[in-house]
Parts: sequence; C-alpha cells; structure tokens
Amino acid sequence: MLFYKKGQSSVELLVVLGVILIIILGFTILAQEGLIQAQSQRDMGVAEITVNEVADAAETVCRQGMGAKKKIFIEIPGSVNLNESYIGKPSGSMIESKTINLNLRGTDIFRTLSCEVRGNWMDRTGKGWITIESRGTYVRIGEGMVILDYDSLYFLMSRDSSASKTISFTSVYDENIDIDVEETWDHTGISLSISPDNFMLTPEGERNVEFSVTAGGVPTGIYSGYFIVDVSSGDFNEEITIPITVEIRSSGGSGEDECECFDWRNVECGADTCSENQMQQSRLCSPRECAIENRCVNDMCSGWLDVGCGSGSCDTGQLRQIRSCLYGCEEQERCLDDDCVLNLGASGCGGGADPCNPWETVTAYDCDYDCLSYVCGECHDTCCNTYCIAMAEGHMDPEEWITAIIVGGKCVEGECYCLPG
Repeated sequence: MLFYKKGQSSVELLVVLGVILIIILGFTILAQEGLIQAQSQRDMGVAEITVNEVADAAETVCRQGMGAKKKIFIEIPGSVNLNESYIGKPSGSMIESKTINLNLRGTDIFRTLSCEVRGNWMDRTGKGWITIESRGTYVRIGEGMVILDYDSLYFLMSRDSSASKTISFTSVYDENIDIDVEETWDHTGISLSISPDNFMLTPEGERNVEFSVTAGGVPTGIYSGYFIVDVSSGDFNEEITIPITVEIRSSGGSGEDECECFDWRNVECGADTCSENQMQQSRLCSPRECAIENRCVNDMCSGWLDVGCGSGSCDTGQLRQIRSCLYGCEEQERCLDDDCVLNLGASGCGGGADPCNPWETVTAYDCDYDCLSYVCGECHDTCCNTYCIAMAEGHMDPEEWITAIIVGGKCVEGECYCLPG
C-alpha cells in the first residue's frame, strides 16, 4: 500500500511538471512569435524607406540630366531576399527597366519610375552608401565604382625606419575605370610613396596598391594626412579619402614592435569626449605596449520620410517623419507642427464639412502638411442670431430668444433651430 501511494504521488508530480512545462513552452512560443512579428514590421518599414529614398534620388538626377549624381546612405534589412530583389527589371524579364524592388519574405516593396534605371543593390544586408548617377538615357544605381578593403591607414614607427601596407582596390562598376591616387601630406622628415599611383581596373577587376612611409630623424609624436583616390570613367567620377596616421615613438616600429589593431567596435553615443550625435568607437591593439585607441565618429542618417499626420506619438496636427541612422545617435523620429493659416473664405456656420453638425462652426485651414483641414466648434452667436430671430417672429419675443442663446450657449431653443438658411 505504501509503495502504491508513493508511486501515485510520483505520477501526480510528473503530471504537474508536464503541465507547467507545456505552459512555459506556450508562453515562449508566443513571445518568439511576437518578436518575429515586431522584427518583420520593422524590416518592412525600413525596406519602404530605402526604396522611396533611392527612387526619389533617381527621379532627381534623371530630371537634372547627364552627369548629375547623388550619393545616399541606405539600409537593407536582414530579411530581404537579395536574389529576388532588383533595380531595373528582374533577370530575363521583358518589362520596362523602370522599377526599384526589394523582396521581403516573398512580398515585393517597389516603386516604378518615370525614367529607365539600371544597377544592383549592395551584395549584403545592412547599411552602406550607394551612388545614383544620370547617364543620359538612363540612371545607374549601385555602390561606388570601387571598393577598398581598408578605409584608413595607421603606422607605428621609430625614427629612421620604413614601413608599408597594402590596400586592395576592387571594381564594382560595369565599365573600365581609371584610378589616380595622390597624397596630401605636409610633414617634413616623413615621406610617403604609392605604388602604383595610377592604374586602370576592368569590370570586377582587382589591384593591390602599396602605401609606404619612410621616417627620418623627426620628433616623436603623431602625424596625420590623407590620400585622395580619384576614380573616373568617361564623364563620371567619385572621390575617396583615405586618412593616414603615422605615430613616431622613441623605440618600437616595424617588425615585432609594430602595433596591429583589431576592428573598431561601437561603445556608446556621446560617451567620453564625443558629442551626442557621435558614436565613440574603441579598438584593441597588440602587443600590449600599444594603447587602446578611441575615436568619435559622426552619425550618418538618411533623409526624412513622411509617415502621416497623427501617426505614432504625434498629435493630430503634427506630421510624423522617420529616418534611418547608422549608429542611432541622431534623432530617427520626429513630430513637426503643421503650419496652418486660417482660411477665412472657407469658414462659416452650418455644416458643410463632415463630421460637423449643422449648428457647429466650420473653421477651415490652409496647412503645409495638410494635417488640419477644418475644426468643428460651437456655433457663433453672430452667425445664428439673425436666422433664429427670423424664425422666432410671431412665436416669441426676439429679445428673450437672444438672451436664451447667450445664457444657454446653444443655437437651439424650443422649436427654433439654427440651421443653414
């Protein structure tokens, strides 16, 4: 009997635990579904912003004509299917090449333009710069003409030594491009050299460029400058800046003592000496004698996109705008008060604009964002009295009627209503 009771208790405990696990599993699934739905809504909004910004920029350069060019910062959300997304038209399609499309889990977010467009989205999701340029008969959209595997150079050296580093240049342009690299450097005692400093890249071509530094007996310290990379193809060109920092120490330099640094990592907006709209970045360098490096990087944002009046946390008379920022330091959402002017010619008493009642005042506005069109309010006495007095003749004393309107604050009394005349 005792064994039976113990066995029964164990079974009951297992049943209770099973029910608890099922409940926990249910809540976990619901929470995951909520997160997936929220992320999906966020990705949909970002995709719409990106498509509209690219389309607006393409329309602008199309109107400006041959040689017009814009460079904008965009974001491609992680759930976008890049294989099904396109600029111009889908592969093998016979439709006009005028559509910009991002495919989001089978849903197409697109805009059809007034001019022909060609090009490609970035080959990755995330944030980055793309170039929109008019080529006369069509607009080309895509990343810049060339991609560099390093965007800056840092040398730690001792006096009377030399060092060099290599940057790979890869063409992402559909025609041959010419590249010319020049230095902007005004520190005597330290010389720079580039090899090669002028070359051509074919479509999808790649070339390594060696940047060398030779330091004489200069004082210890940090010396800064930059290289200007001029990229051109026909009438089109872009300019890339490569900052260079040379740190001279009394000992150390090339070989085992040279600092090698990891990638920059985001720390926090406005941290340390950075302003509120700057991201503080930090990176580790080795060997251990090399200091941890910090820098402040300005946030980069896309253009503002109108969402709608009264949307989100905005009031009815405010326009909500959103944008995407690289680091999120800058404001990404704002409510703009609509600037309205009273349209006296469209104001009056007696309805005419739903949902105003016939005995309410219709006050019309001319607004920049059209957030306000009219406002319903109490009927003005000056508007109603004349008509109501006319109706009251032979029924009641007009003076009593006027008093009743003022005291009651309504345009209704007995059988007399203030309706449109």
